[in-house]
Amino acid sequence: YVEKCPVNGYLVTAAKALAFYYESIGELEKAKSTLFNASSRFITDNYAYQREELLLERIRLTKNHDQVKEANKYIHDLMENFNKLNKDINAQLAQLRAEMILQQGEVEEAYKEITKAIKKYEDDYKEELKEIPHSEEEIALDNYVYYQQLKSMEHALSIIKARSSVGNVVSITGKVLKSDGTPLKGIGIFLRDESEINRSIRPDETFQTITDEEGRFEIRGVTPSNYQITIGVNFDQISGWTWPNDMYDVIEVDGSKDITHDITLQKLIELKSPVNEERITDNNVHFEWEKVDGAHYYELGFGFEIENGWIGSSSIPKI
Repeated sequence: YVEKCPVNGYLVTAAKALAFYYESIGELEKAKSTLFNASSRFITDNYAYQREELLLERIRLTKNHDQVKEANKYIHDLMENFNKLNKDINAQLAQLRAEMILQQGEVEEAYKEITKAIKKYEDDYKEELKEIPHSEEEIALDNYVYYQQLKSMEHALSIIKARSSVGNVVSITGKVLKSDGTPLKGIGIFLRDESEINRSIRPDETFQTITDEEGRFEIRGVTPSNYQITIGVNFDQISGWTWPNDMYDVIEVDGSKDITHDITLQKLIELKSPVNEERITDNNVHFEWEKVDGAHYYELGFGFEIENGWIGSSSIPKI
């Protein structure tokens, strides 16, 4: 499909999905070439944004695998080959550059990169307003997502600069394992600021990576704040297992030291009765499940079907 489908937005979606698949099985070069080859199909300037979006994704992918030199080359090529980039593309490029600078611990240089990008975004926005007919409603600058992200990063970096005696950027490392010790390869790891955990995960999350053959991950250049880790899995990776984490748990990063945070999946309880939408006609219900070694207690939860959905009811705790 990526090689032969019509040249439109669906090609972008398909190319990104295929690249993600290749990345998840350790075929990074295939992932990068998929994005580049798909971008080459967008020949006319009518599809400039889609073309640049795919090239930007290749840069992000390369950067997330710590191939900084190659990522910088891709950035240089993108800016050299296309005269005028969309302001959102420019903003994302600047943020990626700043993130790579941060990975080297250069807070001041990253701050300069972001403030310069903010100024350019504001200038481009003003130029765009001049071209908008007065009859059209303009969008406020603060409502642009990538401008918000630049401002958010500027704020985070300004805090680090103001309290540099506390610490700077750190690395967060860990492993994703099953409770029997089996490492999980190709698990998506997303580190998100506490203020953003109520929204859906975006493909362009600042801190993201994928676990290696041994289930290990590393996220570098993490600025001081409170974060939460989210994992991304395929069905076959999680089937029969669960991650019993507290949705309110956060990782506190003060910049004073690197952090280790391991993730352990636990085996799901094997239910024996009732299962598979079994219809209950008796006045009594027999519950049966597999014993779990080390469990302190069990809890039974109840719900019942209504028109257009389900309603949760009471539970029997600490059996």
